[in-house]
Amino acid sequence: MGVFIFRGIEIHYESIGTGNPFLFLHGLGGESGAVATAYSPPAGIRLVSFDFPGHGRSGYSNDDLFSFSSFTELTFALQEFLDLVPCAIGGISMGAAVSLSAALLKPERFTRLILVRPAWLNAPMEPNVQHVYKEIALFLRMENGLNAYRKSSLYQMLSADYPALESSMSGLLSYPRGAETAGKFLRMPLDRPYNNTAQLSSLGLDTLVIGTKQDFIHPLSYAETLAKDIPEAKLVEIPSKSANSAEHRHALQSAIDAFLFNLP
Repeated sequence: MGVFIFRGIEIHYESIGTGNPFLFLHGLGGESGAVATAYSPPAGIRLVSFDFPGHGRSGYSNDDLFSFSSFTELTFALQEFLDLVPCAIGGISMGAAVSLSAALLKPERFTRLILVRPAWLNAPMEPNVQHVYKEIALFLRMENGLNAYRKSSLYQMLSADYPALESSMSGLLSYPRGAETAGKFLRMPLDRPYNNTAQLSSLGLDTLVIGTKQDFIHPLSYAETLAKDIPEAKLVEIPSKSANSAEHRHALQSAIDAFLFNLP
């Protein structure tokens, strides 16, 4: 674990293992620990992750930090600080979007690109997904917001249809600085990591896109679209977390390992 300073705030990062560097970024409301839970670096891979501002143990100053532009700039700054140029880069959900943004801006900094369960294309999130995050922000700013959430129609819908997603949402509402940093759930869903599909056609990095069914925040169609629009990208569909979390974890590990080590 270490710390470096970005725009006057502390950014916490983790580095596990030794070998070829793989910078793996967490999702909206998550933290670097979620990355280590999702993927264990095998021998020969150095896994590096960090907490975005207003997430995990990293600092926070104001809601202007919550943008793909800021998060991409932070990614470049961490690369410089840890001498990670070039490296493989990837992320889950929002982390996938930041990874794609960084790869489009400065592809020479990266060797490979891994997009896991993408939640954005070249537009803000879908209105129904924005609504979910608006509700989460509202609950975070309530007294006893977690209890209010567990009595809500949102909780009932997620529990019935998307249990893994519901577990994640309960985790978001348990974050100690949740009320202070709730703006991330209002700002990030309205942003976009790139502007048009034509940008993807010039991306020359080896790219792996991983998607699942049964996840309305991370539609499989988004993974399919990115795999189609990025030249020679490989698409892998794995079991959803809601269907079987253990199988999801195993399939994710296997897909990333195979891609990083050029296995068939």
